[in-house]
Order: sequence, then structure tokens, then C-alpha cells
Amino acid sequence: MIDIFGEQLDYVFFASGLAFVLMATTGRALGWSQVSKLPWKWLGWFALLAGFSGWTDVLALGLGDRAVLDPTRTALRAAASVALLEFSRRAAARSGLRISPAWALLPLGLVAAAR
Repeated sequence: MIDIFGEQLDYVFFASGLAFVLMATTGRALGWSQVSKLPWKWLGWFALLAGFSGWTDVLALGLGDRAVLDPTRTALRAAASVALLEFSRRAAARSGLRISPAWALLPLGLVAAAR
């Protein structure tokens, strides 16, 4: 059973990357709406970066894990994590909660980059 998933991993990464990119377009469309209180563009950035990260996994499976792809994947995942944290931070601020300053995301982004 594991062999079946191992052989189809490139399709799984491609499909999940595509789903994240479609989520990014939805987030961008919701960001145009003036009615919503949520900062959808930050969720869209998260989804776009996570989708590209999934597609670099497909490249790593097809081309082999090259020295260029590993730092690129790490940077994309860290940037996606920071975008998701910024979405939640701004959503909390718009809900009336006290939030941390934006510079507090830098150490969290470094932790995400360190894996």
C-alpha cells in the first residue's frame, strides 16, 4: 500500500499545490469585498506561497533534490507561515483583540525556516 502512495507522490503534491493556488484566487476575490472584516489578501498570500512550495516538491521529485531547491522550499514555507500568522494577527486586531506588533513575526518566521 505504501508503494502506491510513493509512486503517486508527484500527483499529490501537484494537486495540493493547485488547490492552494485556487484558494489564493478565492482569497484575492474575497479581499476585494469591502463588507468583510477579515484580511483575505494575507490568506491569499499564504495559499499562493504554500502552493508554490508544493510545486517545488514536485520539481524535487522529478529532478532530484538539488542544492537550489532546498533553500527555495524552506524560504517559501517560512514566508507562507509568516503570511498565515499575519492573517491571524490582523483578523484578531479587527475583532477588537489586543495583538502583538508586526516585528514579533520575525522570530516566528525564523523558527519556521529552521524547520
